[in-house]
Amino acid sequence: KRQLAAAQDAAASGAAELQRRFRAGLLHMSNAGAGQSFAMSSDTHFHAARLQLEQLAGSAENAKGVTLALTSSLFIGASFIIKKKGLMYAGQSGLRASAGGYSYLRQPLWWVGLLTMIGGESANFAAYAYAPAIL
Repeated sequence: KRQLAAAQDAAASGAAELQRRFRAGLLHMSNAGAGQSFAMSSDTHFHAARLQLEQLAGSAENAKGVTLALTSSLFIGASFIIKKKGLMYAGQSGLRASAGGYSYLRQPLWWVGLLTMIGGESANFAAYAYAPAIL
């Protein structure tokens, strides 16, 4: 466990150093085939390094967005079932909602369903911050 924690700390500090150098324009790239190291002197190398860094960051962001979207789907789907159960229980004790009754507003299960839907819609909205809608 200590080795894992040490490796994670080293990776985090390495990533922070890479970002610092990238932002400062000091990032060095190495040519693994020839074993040579050279400073980034052309725009081509700079854009290639930036693209690689953005792709690494983007994949983690996309994973968050997809996870939030799937979670929101589960919450929204469950909310319909919970609210329907609440409406059915409310219809047994009072005037049905389809007949203009409001007894479902006193049914706690219906409110749980509504809160579940709000949570699902909030997660869906947050998913758009992390991943494009096309995913």
